[in-house]
Formats: sequence, structure tokens, C-alpha cells
Amino acid sequence: MLSKVRVLAEPGTNMDSTIKTEILAAFLSPKRVNIEDIPHEDPQYKKLKEMENYVTTGVDYLRSQFPNEVVRKLMARVWDVFNKSIVPCAVGPSVPTVSFAAVGSVANLRGLVLLPHDWLVMIKADPIMQMGALVFTGSQAYDFSRSQFINKTNDVIARARAYEAEYLKTVQQQEPDWRPNEYQRSVLRNYPRGIHTDGMTALIEPELRAE
Repeated sequence: MLSKVRVLAEPGTNMDSTIKTEILAAFLSPKRVNIEDIPHEDPQYKKLKEMENYVTTGVDYLRSQFPNEVVRKLMARVWDVFNKSIVPCAVGPSVPTVSFAAVGSVANLRGLVLLPHDWLVMIKADPIMQMGALVFTGSQAYDFSRSQFINKTNDVIARARAYEAEYLKTVQQQEPDWRPNEYQRSVLRNYPRGIHTDGMTALIEPELRAE
């Protein structure tokens, strides 16, 4: 099982409603708890436990069974990052989609993968989209674990998009009837060859490229 999902500040409790402010408040919130701190009969416990299981099974599938070697190699690293709690998953700030956040000073930078409160509904509505979100945020979490965030944000996002494009290209190949949404079309358009798109090769670790 991967690192347990954390519960941060309740949504909508901050004076300033911006996501950045909510995230900063969540990191400092005294309300931070682990799932197991919640009474097991509480409906929230069941919901958070299900979220945790989706993260675990999703990352495990991507690292072990997904039919793309590039994605499998990346997600094997992501599995270790989550499992060692280098970047934990959390629920709290009102993010619209699965998101990566890194806040703090250069000397004390902390990272989180934030899950939307309605993520279970989003998974049922579009599981392909949400699995891709694990690839996108997982790539960022891995970069964070190897100290690639400082002054390299553009490279981090480009890498994450390229990996997500690898995932989406494979879905297209495996599911000919699948139709990408507008966001997914933009990722495929901007990274038509995934990590091998022009300008991307130098940004990918040699050991993470397909043989």
C-alpha cells in the first residue's frame, strides 16, 4: 500500500478563496490527520480509504501492466516516491483536478499530490482522464523527489505533459473508439511523439527511455 492519504484543512474555511492560499493554509493547518485517525464508522473514512485505494491500484497498474514501457518505468519510480512518503497524497484544498503542489522556502520545500473532494465521482465519469492525471502529477512528484523543481518549473511541466502524451497515445492505440477531450487533444497535439517529441529527449533521464 502506498503512503496514506492525508486530510488537510476543510474546503472553504480560508478568508482568501484562491487555491494558492488554501494550499499554504493546508500545509500549516493543525487539522492535518491521517486516515486512520478518523473513526472507522465515519463516512469520510470510507471515502478517503477508497481514494487511497484508487491511487495505489492506479499507480500499481501503470508501473506493472500498462502497455507502454516508458510509462511503466516512470511509474515504478513514482511508486517508490509515494511509498516512502517523499510526496504524500492529501485531500483538503479545493482543487478542480488531481494536482501537484510544492510550497515553502528553497531550504524547506514540501510537495503534495492533492486529490479533489469529488475525485471518486470524477473517476467513475472518466477513468481514462483520471489515470492520466496520475501520470501527469506522478512525473512532477518524481521530479520533486530528485530536486528538479527549483528554477526548472518549465522543464518539469513539459516532462509531465510528454509522459501524459505517452499514456494517451497508448490509450488511442489500444482503444480505437476512444475520443480524447479538448485537454487531451491539446496534450497530444503539443507532444505528438510523447517523450520523443522534438526538444524533449534531453529532458528525459536515459534510464527512463524505452530501450
